[in-house]
Amino acid sequence: TELPREGRWQALARAAARDDLYAAHAALTARVLADLPAITAADAVSRVEGWADPGRQPELGRLRDMLTEIRSSGQADLAVVSVGLRELRAALG
Repeated sequence: TELPREGRWQALARAAARDDLYAAHAALTARVLADLPAITAADAVSRVEGWADPGRQPELGRLRDMLTEIRSSGQADLAVVSVGLRELRAALG
């Protein structure tokens, strides 16, 4: 939402990136629920943290490293978002 949109094409690209992010979020949610079908409210956080452990999901460790690098760079533009979304989709398989 905070990405600059200096014209029609940038606005459309930003909207497409937002849609991609929502789709990736839905895919991630579905994957977690499929892998952990018996989540209860009491243990949901610990089970999701266990699911996302880099030892169990090494691709998520790489994704986490990339997101940390993006945050520390302070750069937030469409190029960064595009690469981040691609890496997220790759991590989800």
